Amino acid sequence: MPIKGMTPEITEKTATRLEETGHDVLTLVEDTQAKIVDLDWSGEDRDTCVARYEDEVLAIARTVRDALRGLAEQAESNAQHQRVTSTT
Repeated sequence: MPIKGMTPEITEKTATRLEETGHDVLTLVEDTQAKIVDLDWSGEDRDTCVARYEDEVLAIARTVRDALRGLAEQAESNAQHQRVTSTT
């Protein structure tokens, strides 16, 4: 008969990966932003592009990072609760 529940160690590894992925997403978007800002390009279209990137893309990346962080925190909490449940 299968055992219900989770393996806390696997859940903690998943939480770590979620946190890392959120960090990686934001780093990639920030690195791309730096490349856009550093382009040899001037004018209103450049300013519009940079502003949109910061307002839209960077904001979305932060939202993704925060969502993944929240999922990681929930997974960590679930793993801790599973340990308590398994030892009582």
